[in-house]
This record gives sequence, structure tokens and C-alpha cells, in this order.
Amino acid sequence: MVHKQLNKAMAAYKKAWELVYAGTDSSGYSRRLAQEMQKLVQGSHGVFRYGTEEEMRVTLAKLEDVFIELLPQYPSAKTRLSSLVQHYSAKSQYDDAIRLYRKLLAVQPDDINVYYRLASFHMSRHDYEAEIAVLQQGADRMPDHWAIHFRLGQAYSRRAAEDTSEKDKRQAISHLEKALRLCKSSTQKRSIQYYLTKAQGIKVN
Repeated sequence: MVHKQLNKAMAAYKKAWELVYAGTDSSGYSRRLAQEMQKLVQGSHGVFRYGTEEEMRVTLAKLEDVFIELLPQYPSAKTRLSSLVQHYSAKSQYDDAIRLYRKLLAVQPDDINVYYRLASFHMSRHDYEAEIAVLQQGADRMPDHWAIHFRLGQAYSRRAAEDTSEKDKRQAISHLEKALRLCKSSTQKRSIQYYLTKAQGIKVN
């Protein structure tokens, strides 16, 4: 019953924001409706909630879906997704943040910042394999973007230092050298060179 009511509420919530984003909310009714809907899942201190902890997770996941669906037509919906990410970060709910960014990546596969943020949450969990996989996905899509190779080089360096892996060290050096070739900024080049030198000095077996 709770989930049925929640689905109905979310449908109304989505429709309200569609009108707000479309600029057709001349009377302000939809904005007020959206704000009232927000109160259903928001505590007095801005912490999202809905019943039990499991019901709260269901609610938040549905909120994600509402704004993910609105995003292609209404880019302003991204600010609401950012609020959810901030909530997850504040509570160290990295799995939930990762879920959201994977959804976001499906609709914005050319947004390099989504790859960075998703990779960062994997790094926060010390899951270097997942971090590298996400960044490699970005590099495959945007092979000439120096920054993605820079981040990949750093990720491989972290794993090489931890696992003393010769293969990871070679990968780190390769990506950092590529970043150095592609980068046009002298300031950024100095930063890349710093990490490249560090990678070259990693002790491996």
C-alpha cells in the first residue's frame, strides 16, 4: 500500500516539476505542489526520509528516477540530483551515490564530470578496480581528453603502489604520458609531470 501511494505521489511530483521547468506554472501552483511533495520525504533539517530506513531508500531511488527522466528535456533538474548526492555523501552512503551516478551516466554518457564523480565514489571505498573501469569507459568514449587519462594514470598509480604491480605501473605511466601529450595548459602539464615522476618511482615486484 505504501509503495502504491508513493508511486502516485511521485507521478504528481514529476508532473509538478515538468510545469515548473517548462515555465508554464504562471500561478505558482505547481511549484507549491512540488514543495509540498518534497516535505513528504524531507525532515526538518533537510534530511530525506520516508518511514523506515528501507522505505526511505525506496523513496530516494524513486526521486532519482523522477529527475533522471526530466533531465534530458530540463537540465535544471540536475540541481535536484546534486542535492541527493550531497545527502548520500553526508551519510557516507556511497553505494546509493554510485547507483545514482550510474543512472546519470546512462542518460549523459558524454559528460566527463559524471565519470569523475562516479570514479571518486569508487575510490572512497578503495575499490580501485571499479574506479579504473569507470575511467576507462570514459577514455574509450573520449580518447583525446587529456584529463581522463590523467585520472586514469592516478588511479593506476594508487593501485600499483598498493599491489606493487609492474603492469599497473606501466599503465599509470602510459596514461600520464598520454595526458601530458594531449594537455595544452602549461600549469596542468606541471601537475601531470609531477604525478608521472611519482609513478616512475613506484617500487614494484
